[in-house]
Amino acid sequence: MVRRFYDLKALYDRKKDKLLDFAYKDPLTGLYNRRFFEEKIETEFARCKRYQRQLQLAMLDLDHFKLINDTFGHNRGDQLLQTMSHRMLACVRETDTVCRHAGDEYLIVLSALREPTEAATERGWSAYQDLLAKGKYKRMTAKPGDVLPILGMDAVVASADGAVLDHPLPRAGEENPACKGAEQYPVDQTENLRSLGTVITFGKLRILDLGDLTHDKEMELMCPQNKLGKIDIYIVSHHGFAQSSSLPFVYGLAPRVAIMDNGAKKGGSPSVLDGIRKSPGLDDLWQLHFSEEGGTAHNVATEFIANPDGPDAANDLELTANPDGSFEVSNSRTQKSKNYPAR
Repeated sequence: MVRRFYDLKALYDRKKDKLLDFAYKDPLTGLYNRRFFEEKIETEFARCKRYQRQLQLAMLDLDHFKLINDTFGHNRGDQLLQTMSHRMLACVRETDTVCRHAGDEYLIVLSALREPTEAATERGWSAYQDLLAKGKYKRMTAKPGDVLPILGMDAVVASADGAVLDHPLPRAGEENPACKGAEQYPVDQTENLRSLGTVITFGKLRILDLGDLTHDKEMELMCPQNKLGKIDIYIVSHHGFAQSSSLPFVYGLAPRVAIMDNGAKKGGSPSVLDGIRKSPGLDDLWQLHFSEEGGTAHNVATEFIANPDGPDAANDLELTANPDGSFEVSNSRTQKSKNYPAR
């Protein structure tokens, strides 16, 4: 009887979830609908009033969307709406709410944004300054070309606070043929251009991690002169979002292995997945999660994905490096590893 009770309860819970989806989800895009937004916005108004915060709301629509429907048909229009919805979800935080208001109109509720002058931000900054004043900890403001004080490896700053290397590193400096005819990217307007990026040399092994650095700064590092040189392991920038990892940049690096720390709905853009896999000399691309935007057509084989399509099981990828240039990547989900011998 107890087991039967739990079976019925589980069935009830599933039915309840489906009913909530019908009530609050847009069937085409899977986003929250107008009804959900109207209830959500009332809650956010109350929260902002209580905590004396401003409400952040973004409203957007797709220009000339009717022309898409009239020219290519409603099926193509639906596909465009679905693609745009996936991309919007990939660009917001988990605490934000994206709603399809009507047709090609979207509303995004941005929760708990902090401004530099807010009390919580100022308290955090003040506490940090108090900690530094005690003199117990050393602090450095990294600049391109600086070497981080990490024992056992050579970690050179490639980008910091909007600046990048103005000279090639050792084992770099060649002209990058992939830059010929390359697209000119606009200056990034977000904080991503301030990303701290490093080139790590561990014995004979070279690893690159540029944080969330975007196309415009990548091109300064890679075109026309490759200031970074060839890389063994590329920690894919910006979770694999399409705003980073341009083809000239990736082709110039020519990594042996790329590791993408993407989420199911964060990063893993199809153009980046495809571009990295076509990179000359690449052995493998590893992904932290299956990319919903990429779908089966663009994701790598499941053996190279820590968390495949479905519920997130918090599996991880582990990199073990050796100074002779060999390394190993392990997938905690499969409990298997792949060895890459030194070259």
